[in-house]
Amino acid sequence: MKEEAASRCCGVDPVGQADELHVSVMKVRNELDELANRSAKSVQFPNYKRVADAETGRAASARDRYVIASISKWLTVAAILQLVEQGVMSLGASVADTLPGFRKDAGGRVTLRQLLSNTSGVPNLYGPAVEADPTLKRSTMTAAEAASLFCSGELIFEPGARFDYAITNWILVVAMVEAATGKPFERVVDDLVVTPLRLPDTDVAKFDFDGRPDTAKAYSSISPPVLKMSPRPAFLAAAGGYSSTANDLLRAASGVFDTPLLTPQSRAEMLKITTPDQHYAIGGRVARLATPGGTRLAAWETGRTDGYRSVLAHVLDQRRTVVLLNNTDMSQQSMDRIALRLLRADWA
Repeated sequence: MKEEAASRCCGVDPVGQADELHVSVMKVRNELDELANRSAKSVQFPNYKRVADAETGRAASARDRYVIASISKWLTVAAILQLVEQGVMSLGASVADTLPGFRKDAGGRVTLRQLLSNTSGVPNLYGPAVEADPTLKRSTMTAAEAASLFCSGELIFEPGARFDYAITNWILVVAMVEAATGKPFERVVDDLVVTPLRLPDTDVAKFDFDGRPDTAKAYSSISPPVLKMSPRPAFLAAAGGYSSTANDLLRAASGVFDTPLLTPQSRAEMLKITTPDQHYAIGGRVARLATPGGTRLAAWETGRTDGYRSVLAHVLDQRRTVVLLNNTDMSQQSMDRIALRLLRADWA
């Protein structure tokens, strides 16, 4: 199962809801330590239905596109670290340094690093706003406009004091990238990550997917089929707006961690844990996995939006990768457990 990696693409609906893969306790944030310390001599999975389109019965494949939600943050960080290498951006720069129109009091206290680590204290004014006005999901406002509207309230805690997985951190990230480069955010990520790593099926998701035949639709139920998909504006691209395929994500993991795309210093920044109880670095989590050869570090990226779930797990010193993509609202805990068991099966 060594590719440089191992891939599993699951457009799946688990059959047998009482199966042991389902987790009834432990929050997903704190589950990685528990999972990593359990012994497992074999891997058993329930029967899965691979479905990309429940209405037509089309089966899923490794080339189908799924919305990868927060794995978009990891792609974003891979681009930003290159901008830091080029001197275009700085992880220590404040929001006010980069966005002159943003409020100076709060903006002068929050750094790019704190946004990328979800420790900024920036309030989430987008969530209540979109609940009150769902048409915001189709908004065409710019990231700078969205930052002013949804991110400029009073800080809810001192920057760096604690972890808060607020979507508004990443609205500001998009605005800062665009201000620093003078280019659209998607163009920057494409130039620095998508194109050099040859990821032909990775881009900002269009939630109608323009009728693309290679789209895995997302469901809350497949019998009967009940779609669970919604649009989102471009200013949420970094927060969770990208779509990709199992093949592309496999290539991306190897490209980010095992090639010269990033300098060793940048890779170290990507893996430097900022919030230990969350296993969080910048743009993603880092897991410590117990293996027959000892404890190993793995980049552990996950995504959840609408009916889509995703895991990208890359063991850093072994070039092993597991990619899981789901479009039937599976629990994220179950996805994590499957990924870990696939890795353990390879080590056994």
